[in-house]
Amino acid sequence: KVTVYGVREGLGYDIVRTVYQDRFNTLWIGTSRGVNRMTSDNRFSPMAEGDLSRRRILAIAENRQGGLWFGTDGAGLQGTRGDRVTVFSTTDGLSSNTVKAVLEDREGRVWIGTDSGLDIYQNGSIAPLEGMPAGAIIVSILQSANDDIWITTRGAGLFRYRDGKVTR
Repeated sequence: KVTVYGVREGLGYDIVRTVYQDRFNTLWIGTSRGVNRMTSDNRFSPMAEGDLSRRRILAIAENRQGGLWFGTDGAGLQGTRGDRVTVFSTTDGLSSNTVKAVLEDREGRVWIGTDSGLDIYQNGSIAPLEGMPAGAIIVSILQSANDDIWITTRGAGLFRYRDGKVTR
């Protein structure tokens, strides 16, 4: 049986861009007008923290402390920890403010896929990943069981990061 969830069922907006289930089994739904949580009784509640309630959400990932990373269309990468929201943008070193994919790996590095390249946030700073084509549109990022990082792109192919090197 397929159940459809939309505005009539309490979802904040009908255009859903991404979905993520965290370690507490909470379902997070990124729409073209913000973020919604789906509760255990299948009800939706909008996330009201900061700018996220109005933004087009393109990616969601969990960090090691249980907070969340949100990739937005035009408002950079936003991270939550409790009620606090941290925003990273091109001013902080992102290659673009349109973040299409995000992953925090098991070492705590945050991989940030934008519509203009792949950046890594670690040790308090953001830098582009060496070995990736400049301006590549990143579609998704995945860490495999053997700790390889797989990066998909629009038009530039599939890349693997292993032992500090990017291969295509």
